[in-house]
Amino acid sequence: MAVLTPASMLVIYPHVYRKLNYDALNDFIPITTVCDVSFVLTIGPMVPAHVQTLGEFIAWCKANPGRASYGTPGAGSMLHFVGAMLARAASFEFIHVPYAGTRGLQDVMGGQLAASINTIGPTLPHVQSGGLRALATTGPSRSPSLPNVPTLKELGYHDLEAVEWFGVFVPAKTPREIVEKLNVTARDALSTNEVASGLTKLSFEPTGCTPGEFARLVKSDFARWGGIVQASGFKPED
Repeated sequence: MAVLTPASMLVIYPHVYRKLNYDALNDFIPITTVCDVSFVLTIGPMVPAHVQTLGEFIAWCKANPGRASYGTPGAGSMLHFVGAMLARAASFEFIHVPYAGTRGLQDVMGGQLAASINTIGPTLPHVQSGGLRALATTGPSRSPSLPNVPTLKELGYHDLEAVEWFGVFVPAKTPREIVEKLNVTARDALSTNEVASGLTKLSFEPTGCTPGEFARLVKSDFARWGGIVQASGFKPED
């Protein structure tokens, strides 16, 4: 049976939970990536209106350490660690406030929280309406949904690239011919305008790759995020 799963299940959770009922690197065979989801750092009315760039926001954070806070959909999430990496790279205090889902966006717009790091999809309407100011995205290149917003990489933070990929996996003992057939079928579907446009409307970026390429991505991301979690000082949870 094939399953679609986000990257965090395999490359983040093994480092933030002490016990999982699966082995991220050995229990599954990667079939193909399906799409990438980038994140966006936004600020709201707690931060003065003249603050319009990431550099200006970091300067404000340094001048207001007790107010420099950011919300994400949860402690131990990829979004949480993006904020921690930014604070470490720019040498400022950034207080993490975990929420359930996207509720943190409301507190940023209400002035109770300085910033949010969230996926682009649910954030985009608030940026377009002016309720939030988008300062940077986390992908390898600018998001088609926010073409005027620079990436962290563009702004000099080359190690802060972060995307949540979604991919298809099957159980480890699945025969090779089935793996190859599923890969071809999935990539054919991703190449259709219907599927690609549907993903793009949700601010997902369609991808697709070979099983070998995907396996290498999983291993490299597993190692990379393990190092990031360890450097952050995050303590694994049960």
